[in-house]
Amino acid sequence: GSMSRQASQQANQQLSEMRNNVRSDVRLILENFSEMLSLAKPEPVQAQPGSLSESSTRIATVTQTSQDYLELSTRAANLVRACHLLKRQVLEMKRASILDDFSWMHNVKEIANTEERKQLIEMRRALEDTRDRLLDIQYDLEEEACAANVPVVD
Repeated sequence: GSMSRQASQQANQQLSEMRNNVRSDVRLILENFSEMLSLAKPEPVQAQPGSLSESSTRIATVTQTSQDYLELSTRAANLVRACHLLKRQVLEMKRASILDDFSWMHNVKEIANTEERKQLIEMRRALEDTRDRLLDIQYDLEEEACAANVPVVD
């Protein structure tokens, strides 16, 4: 009763945590991937007449490219980390599923054993009742035989 209810609540809580972790990992993967895609499409820096010289434009482009590269590297590392976390969660869910299957099988076996024990007890009672009835019949027959002075054969 109480133990199975507590185990059920604990299993539901663990399942809820797993779902939240999977959602979080998938969200991180999507965010990092989306950001990587947006960084992969650099906006060209064009020199406007009179504002930046051509060399300043090149320096700005190189600087922006370096910053984008660092950002892409960071996002890629975050993406890989989120994928590893997701993989761990999937493995944990598989493990839990397998253990639950074993638990389920154990419960089925316990129920079957309980049913077998009940049937065995019923069969023993039926045999005892039959034995008692046969002994009663034998006793009655022996009394009739004694009353009729018929020799009793053992």
